Amino acid sequence: MRSRVHTERHLAQVDRITLFEPLALDAVKGLIIRPDRHSVLQPWRYIEYFHGVDSPRIQWSVHPSYRKLSVGVSGLVGGRRTPVQREPHHFVAPAFDLASTGRRCHHVEMTLEEPILLHVETSIHGRVLVSTPSSQPAAGTLVGFHGYAENASIQLERMVQLELSDWCLCSVQALHPFYTRANGQVVSNWMTRLDRELAIRDNLAYVAEAIRRVNTCWAKTPRLVFCGFSQGAAMAYRAAVHHAGPKAGVIAVGGDIPPELDGEELGRVQSVLIARGSGDRHYPAPQMEEDLQRLSQAGIPATTFTHGGAHDWPEALTPEIRRYLLR
Repeated sequence: MRSRVHTERHLAQVDRITLFEPLALDAVKGLIIRPDRHSVLQPWRYIEYFHGVDSPRIQWSVHPSYRKLSVGVSGLVGGRRTPVQREPHHFVAPAFDLASTGRRCHHVEMTLEEPILLHVETSIHGRVLVSTPSSQPAAGTLVGFHGYAENASIQLERMVQLELSDWCLCSVQALHPFYTRANGQVVSNWMTRLDRELAIRDNLAYVAEAIRRVNTCWAKTPRLVFCGFSQGAAMAYRAAVHHAGPKAGVIAVGGDIPPELDGEELGRVQSVLIARGSGDRHYPAPQMEEDLQRLSQAGIPATTFTHGGAHDWPEALTPEIRRYLLR
């Protein structure tokens, strides 16, 4: 049994703990550290401060992201709790008055330090599906970008339905694959809000290399149009803006213009076809009107088409897209 006097004497030696510094357990008998098998930086998951056996227990729980720290109290017997101070990266467990004993626990101050973040540039392989043209040179190159939780096969199927036999069809798959929960199908995502700017840069370099290879092997044509659905629509705008060759067209289905593109950048686009479903909650009519206004201010001609569906790419789009491409 741990005595109250013994615990207090050793706790008095500790008034500050830095999370990522090792603690001398033999010198701090009142502190118990338990390892975290999920931790990478340091094996400290939580620290418990015992004030005797039948007295308060103060527990620090560290969030896996090492950005949050919670302080809680349990096991109060005949005592009262003092409010706990909470700040972003500095936490203090205050003293606790024990009404039953008249004793006062020592307080321990803990500082939570953030780990150093490194962004490491590396190479990665992407998947690009190509349907080659029936003749050379190709009438044009149509580059497609699928939506969230889709893949290149889904987008290529949409493009094949356009029946553009003399066009080179190129469907680019996003670099971040994952499994669907429903059936375990491998799908992909273009980006999240985490390191978004870096993801955009990586995606644009990936798309530029894909276009270079396709043009070298099959397309051999200066005409280029980017099409995308949902999240892929934003990629179509970005690819057209940053394309190094002649101005390219954009077909955006159920997706908006990325917020980071300004009027000068949008001016690099040749023309735009915007399509949405009348019941599309992900790309509502006010958002489309805002996109049209941005394109108008940039001097870009835009055509719109509203179908009777929702957030999808229906067959009703086929004739409208063909008119845009073949005009």
